[in-house]
Amino acid sequence: MVVVVDAVAGGGDYVKSDGNGKYTATLDSSAAVAAAQEFEKFGCTDKVVQPGYLNDSTTAANKAFQTGQVGMYLTGPYAFAPADATAVKGKYIAVAPPRGPASAETLAEGTSLYLMVGAKTDEALKLESFMTTPAAQTLGMTAVPSATVVRLPVNSTVNAATVHKGDPRWTLAEQVYQQEGHYEYDSFPNWTALRQLASTEINTMMAGCSSPSAAMADLNTKFEALLRQQGIAE
Repeated sequence: MVVVVDAVAGGGDYVKSDGNGKYTATLDSSAAVAAAQEFEKFGCTDKVVQPGYLNDSTTAANKAFQTGQVGMYLTGPYAFAPADATAVKGKYIAVAPPRGPASAETLAEGTSLYLMVGAKTDEALKLESFMTTPAAQTLGMTAVPSATVVRLPVNSTVNAATVHKGDPRWTLAEQVYQQEGHYEYDSFPNWTALRQLASTEINTMMAGCSSPSAAMADLNTKFEALLRQQGIAE
């Protein structure tokens, strides 16, 4: 979500920790509101975004860039391989997100392995152990040319840029996530619901070109309610 990425670089965030597993929503902070105002300006005043952007899925956003409909977009290193499978290969460059008022931080996430209820624990743990070996991590980065299943390896002995034959884009990706990666709290019972709420409310703001400060205040109230519902609000 671009506006939240801007908020992080501007000094804002979704929530702040109050300790003991409790959190307070901070989406109405001055930094978050400033990011929302800038985002609203892009879409409603300057109109420098592609038509239909509010309804674009990740696939649609990728296609808009790959076909030349837009000249710049925010994505992650997982987009390199799909882009290189199209006519845009060799015609674009990857750059780090620009520094904001507070920092150059960018939202970062990882991919997890889960054990299903009823799974044979010993066998499952063996699979998990294998998946984090250099061989498996390298396989995940190279086996499918048009998709990078493993992006930045969790095994510290594996270097993404080396695996990708010195591709400078992967050196950049590693630097951004190691030096400027901003990871959200992983202890929320339902982080997906919180992110979806933020996405829906900000899309509504953009669709109506409504007041960013009012929209973020409303979003913060709903965020707090969801945190209470999940039992993690102060």
